[in-house]
Amino acid sequence: MQNRIIQCARRWNSDYKTIHLNNIKSVDKYPTFRSQPLEFKEVFQKPGGTVSVCGRVTSKRIQGKNLAFIDLVRNQQVLQVVLKRDQFESFDNIHIGIGDIYEFEGTVQDTRKGQTSLYASKSTLLAPCLHRIPEELKDDNTKHRLPWLNLLVNQEAVKILQTRFKIINHIRAFLNGKDFIEIETPVLSTQSGGANAKPFKTHLNTFEMDLEMRIAPELYLKQLIVGGFDKIYEIGKQFRNEGIDATHNPEFTTCELYQTFTTVDKMMEMTETLFRNIFQEINRQQTTTIWINDEEHEIDFSKDFQRINIIPKLESIVGQLPPLENEPLCIQPTFLIGHPKALSPLSKCENGIADRFELFIGRKEYVNSYSELNDPEEQLKRFQSQQEDRNSGDREAQQLDLNFCKALEYGLPPTVGWGLGIDRLVMLVVGSRRIRDVIAFPIIKHEK
Repeated sequence: MQNRIIQCARRWNSDYKTIHLNNIKSVDKYPTFRSQPLEFKEVFQKPGGTVSVCGRVTSKRIQGKNLAFIDLVRNQQVLQVVLKRDQFESFDNIHIGIGDIYEFEGTVQDTRKGQTSLYASKSTLLAPCLHRIPEELKDDNTKHRLPWLNLLVNQEAVKILQTRFKIINHIRAFLNGKDFIEIETPVLSTQSGGANAKPFKTHLNTFEMDLEMRIAPELYLKQLIVGGFDKIYEIGKQFRNEGIDATHNPEFTTCELYQTFTTVDKMMEMTETLFRNIFQEINRQQTTTIWINDEEHEIDFSKDFQRINIIPKLESIVGQLPPLENEPLCIQPTFLIGHPKALSPLSKCENGIADRFELFIGRKEYVNSYSELNDPEEQLKRFQSQQEDRNSGDREAQQLDLNFCKALEYGLPPTVGWGLGIDRLVMLVVGSRRIRDVIAFPIIKHEK
């Protein structure tokens, strides 16, 4: 039955394509574009003026034999275009399809109902849409396999991506305003490091060299600090060859920053400020709603973030050390501090406790930050310990990086590092439960 439905849908689209192409066969369907059209917001400011506009046709209404109304969309703004027979020599030969990209020239006037519209005297097809555009997509797999179509019919998907890019721009502006410098580090290297994860592998034919895609930019960023940089950050893609679930995608976006001569406490203060600013600017409020196990929770960013010392708190609760992030205490924004040394192979430690914090919201980790270990001998010991774990079968343990240890021998200033998962932050801001809904092109399984 499903195969018949698919075949009918394909036939339906195929017939539409044939008919539409036949209707416009005498028209240059893909002309070279040389106009300078106005944006719609400029059109509304020019009543009575003669202008040119471009956009996608989303609606067409025919009124009798002499009048047609077109809804033209550009950048999520809508402009009504009015076509009158007496303005065109060949009115009956204008075949405008839903989804077509058009340019219209004419004068700006208000309709009888007071709607500012463009009364067209010329129309030019710029690119036809050769398929019917459905009113909506109900199937999730179709939404992610045909993301361009989902964006055409689902304004919520458009808003989510717009919010994503606003958040990234806000983070950049925030850090640039604090004199951080945005830099770039390699995506490909002979060995990945900076986190415990399984990398993707590839091969460089020119040098006959095996390479890995980065799982984190940390080690390169700290080498730049050794080289004399003071406050740096990188926003970019990381790649981990691991599972896919509601909050994990093999390709994901992070922001990592490093600052010399500061403290973990100062970094916590900056983190609070950043999160409050993002929610105030993007959501225009300091609260948001999330769901945990089908239970609704309101998250309040206006209050001071909680700080919980892991070991004493857990011992007081249960007398042992299970994952604290599962506790109700971590629903509101919470800094976890006092991590054991064994859980922090790259962090500076004192008395077996890492100088580190993690930010949890709704029982999910958003930020990880710590004072960077700058003792090359101690770093080598920890790498060797990780390598032993790796040799024993833990393929996610970090590899021994002698080049990084060599860099530390030249002196790494006291430095605090900080990492933020941007995809999860977008999920939090827009209220999405699935990471793939906040990524334009998520990885999905091939259809057989």
